[in-house]
Amino acid sequence: MGKKRPNGYWTPKRVLTELKRIKRENNLSDYPSGKDLRDLGYVGLRNIVNCKYGGIARFLRSQEIKTNKLSRNDWQKLDYVLRIAKEIIKKHKWKKLPHNKTLQKYGYSSLACAISKYGGGFCEFRKLLGEDSRIKNGLWKDKKFVLEKALEAMNGNGWNELPSAEILIDSGYSCLSVYISRYHGGFPSFKEKLREYLKIPSENHQLESMLEDYAGGSK
Repeated sequence: MGKKRPNGYWTPKRVLTELKRIKRENNLSDYPSGKDLRDLGYVGLRNIVNCKYGGIARFLRSQEIKTNKLSRNDWQKLDYVLRIAKEIIKKHKWKKLPHNKTLQKYGYSSLACAISKYGGGFCEFRKLLGEDSRIKNGLWKDKKFVLEKALEAMNGNGWNELPSAEILIDSGYSCLSVYISRYHGGFPSFKEKLREYLKIPSENHQLESMLEDYAGGSK
């Protein structure tokens, strides 16, 4: 894609060949979306497909290619998003809808985006899938349960500390973010509880220790 192609070069056959190559070389489970092409450095190809063929989804349909990709308007329809989510969960034999990053890793960035934008976020969307019944609402009021969920999120993403509400939501932990604010005093308070749970000195305690060390060293 680095060199300029002559006019008329990007025929449907050549576009399809290139999409197949990108899919194969990047181990994608489905044809790359427009976002995938951008992230992988194929901005030129993405622009050509968008301008000349009306986007990836429409192009693949015109070539009678079976794909989970939907047009932008389709992704705004909740019934479509639910159907695709159920098909993907069944296809991969997942017990539940995975988090945002996992969906993106498997090539379902469009689905992840639609869930966040049009499905009310992962927390609400899981209710629509019938998964929320696994966790009774009362459990979210339980401090130990939420602490364990926070640790689960941190371990699953390699976070050294609990991130902001925005990062949690973007990573598919909207339920955790919502209930920390609703039942556990908000993020600053909850982070202190998490430090206590992990037996990590609080920030105030660490500051006091530093001041004591400084005062002792200046005598």
